Amino acid sequence: RAMSCAASFCTATTGAFFRRHHQSKKTNGIAPRAMSGTNANIQRLGPEDPRLSQIVIHNNTVYLSGQVGNGGPDIKAQTKETCDKIDALLELAGTDKTNLLQCMIWVKDIKNDYAGMNEVYNEWIKDGKPVRACVESNMVYKQEGVQLLVEIQAIAALPAAEK
Repeated sequence: RAMSCAASFCTATTGAFFRRHHQSKKTNGIAPRAMSGTNANIQRLGPEDPRLSQIVIHNNTVYLSGQVGNGGPDIKAQTKETCDKIDALLELAGTDKTNLLQCMIWVKDIKNDYAGMNEVYNEWIKDGKPVRACVESNMVYKQEGVQLLVEIQAIAALPAAEK
């Protein structure tokens, strides 16, 4: 299982959001953690590591930490795995890819990996038009002996509350 970039999970509402979503959705071991002190209304969602969360919600905006695939054999497989993880986290947060605002993408080798990543990304995002950037990164981290080729960080809006 890959660890993603650090982020924090907070919501201005209350812990009720997490109780509702955490209990009703498959979380793959992701658990909410409450903070104490002056930020008692802030919740965190992510691994037990106190410095790492996978989702931040603030002012109806969902921020996902950088996500990587499961170490698929090539850029297309890793991009698909990464997009699937983003879909699952967005669902957990109460939104989906149609509400994406921005994606930041890092690829290991822009010359050789961009076209394959872009093909999978375009199929995945076909109904949305978030702003996007893609840059080359050294990506020295290897997961279970497999070189990671792509990482995607995403920002999405929560759907408007039904009246």
